[in-house]
Amino acid sequence: MMAALRSHLCAGRRVYAEGGGAAYLCQQMETPDGQRKRMAGILPAVARLAKSPRPAHPVELTISRSNWLCDKGTRLRGYRNSLWHFEPTGALGGFVTEPGHEDTLAGSFHSVMSLVHLSFAAQPSCIDHFFLPRAEREALPWTVPSQGL
Repeated sequence: MMAALRSHLCAGRRVYAEGGGAAYLCQQMETPDGQRKRMAGILPAVARLAKSPRPAHPVELTISRSNWLCDKGTRLRGYRNSLWHFEPTGALGGFVTEPGHEDTLAGSFHSVMSLVHLSFAAQPSCIDHFFLPRAEREALPWTVPSQGL
């Protein structure tokens, strides 16, 4: 599976992962007792499992720079997963403006990882971004409303 994910990205395709899926994309995962396990190695980060996670809580974040999932300035809503913390080990770029959320939504190359379980119903414009490259989206005869859901 690790090789298939790497091959998928090398072919120019995209990967989006939340929570545990994002941890799987990291170089390593560290358990609460300090053991490290090798992961897929796609994202330059170590995923740390929280010793005492808090319940998921609602968050709203502003995108600081455009990526394949959404444009700069987009407001995303969802539930923050406190089970994980990601520590970058290389060029892992954050995508949110709010201080203290640097590792909440980040990415490298064509991969985006999130500690927020996004509500795609709350931001339907992300659905077009998720499935279609920018050139294909711009050629569509309709637009998805970004408000009202």
